[in-house]
Amino acid sequence: MNLRIAIGSDFSAFHLKTAVLDVLRRSEAVADVHDVGVAGPEDTAADHADVAVRVAERVAAGAADRGLLFCGNGLGVDIAAHGVGGVAAVNAHDLVSVRTSVTGNRAQVLCMGAKVIGTELAQHLVEEWLRVEMPDASAVL
Repeated sequence: MNLRIAIGSDFSAFHLKTAVLDVLRRSEAVADVHDVGVAGPEDTAADHADVAVRVAERVAAGAADRGLLFCGNGLGVDIAAHGVGGVAAVNAHDLVSVRTSVTGNRAQVLCMGAKVIGTELAQHLVEEWLRVEMPDASAVL
């Protein structure tokens, strides 16, 4: 698919972002990954909303095809990303929601919570998310 992915997290979800970065780097579906932050688990200077907006703005501008965001529960980054015009963001922690977020809702940004989901499940869900193709823009939702 040659997807360009923007990814970010707050300090509380840095470990989850790092684990998912491994999946992205191994995936044949991914052409490019742009990490907007944070730099580490001690990096408390960047607010989750700031990181979410940076990812969503890359998607809205066409610099990324999709975005991945992580915070404590996934809700804060979801709300902030969804506020960027032209971007649909969802918070999903199961296969059905991940799949239908793309196929049914055309969401470009997937958000997850590090306090809600384990690392292995997050990696598995992102692998599936990468396989799901966005429907044609003319498709009826």
